[in-house]
Amino acid sequence: MARAALAELRQPLAKLREALAAGEQAAAELENKLCAAEAAVGVETTAAVRSSAAPSAAQTSASPPNTSSSRDNNSNNSRRKNRNNALLVPALAGGQQQLGSGVRQVFSTDSAFAAVKANGSVVTWGSAFSGGDSENVQQQLSSGVRQVFSNDFAFAAVKENGSVVTWGYADYGGDSQGVQQQLSSGVRQVFSTDSAFAAVKENGSVVTWGRADHGGDSQSVQQQLSSGVRQVFSTDSAFAAVKENGSVVTWGSAFSGGDSENVQQQLSSGVRQVFSTDFAFAAVKENGSVVTWGYADYGGDSQSVQQQLSSGVRQVFSTDSAFAAVKENGSVVTWGSAEGGGDSENVQQQLSSGVRQVFSNDFAFAAVKEWFCGHLGEGRPWRRQPKRTTTVRLWCAAGLFD
Repeated sequence: MARAALAELRQPLAKLREALAAGEQAAAELENKLCAAEAAVGVETTAAVRSSAAPSAAQTSASPPNTSSSRDNNSNNSRRKNRNNALLVPALAGGQQQLGSGVRQVFSTDSAFAAVKANGSVVTWGSAFSGGDSENVQQQLSSGVRQVFSNDFAFAAVKENGSVVTWGYADYGGDSQGVQQQLSSGVRQVFSTDSAFAAVKENGSVVTWGRADHGGDSQSVQQQLSSGVRQVFSTDSAFAAVKENGSVVTWGSAFSGGDSENVQQQLSSGVRQVFSTDFAFAAVKENGSVVTWGYADYGGDSQSVQQQLSSGVRQVFSTDSAFAAVKENGSVVTWGSAEGGGDSENVQQQLSSGVRQVFSNDFAFAAVKEWFCGHLGEGRPWRRQPKRTTTVRLWCAAGLFD
């Protein structure tokens, strides 16, 4: 009964998110036009005026997070979505000149960019609210920056000395004053949900900050995170840390995988890697089995394919709401939302063998298969020919693709 009520609520929520995303895109386009018009008449662009509005209640509520992923900077996660950002004219005076040369890499939040230059300095532009204005930390960003990480509305820069500098929306991790001492040295890498950060230090401990219910508060598992953490993975609002002993520690929104109590026994050892959809996790163990948890409809429940996932799994891929596991024998097993690729029944025959790799977007999967030729003619033996590949369009959200 409760599941049915949740399902009824999620459909209008998804439509609302689509409307919000469309509104944000329209605002970005108008902002571009405004910047161009100001430049044409010689008016100095003012970021403060354009970014004065705070996120809407829908963005900051405790409801399940929006699906515009913030995890594109965490290259070790199972899947990173591309941000659909319009390139905004740099809001700070002389910004374009700073971007004229020496840029090494560019990172982004939902509506701002941060460029790391060869000299270790950082240049930011876009929505001031989302990290486009870094004036308050410009001194710290003038040199020595190694890498930048982001969530939806904030940035975190790791410097060569192992310290972290943050800016952007305070509640989403732009303000790290509460853990500044812990972030002053020894940070190896930073991971994120849509509105919180988790830093892994050289000593294997984890420091978290940002929105508490989306992973910014790890007090309940702090003892387990004090040492031995090897890597961190995330959904939109929960984290999962894999430790050196192969165990997994989770925190954040229970809805999105922050609560793994039901599978804790299976996650106590032997976990090799973790993958995620927006609201669920899938852990591949050393014995080739898969353990899942989080929102059932988004892949957190794999009971229907548990026998197929009990051994031989090589790798897992995901869309927003479904998983696809490639096995050692080249077959593919899928589960999660049918509309997001979790139902591959129509192409199961094609997926029963020979699959080398799987790719995905938000709603669909595509598998690349190996193609082998056989007999070469009378009196000549069967042999494996030079490998060719063919991309097969597989399974997707109904009505989205022809």
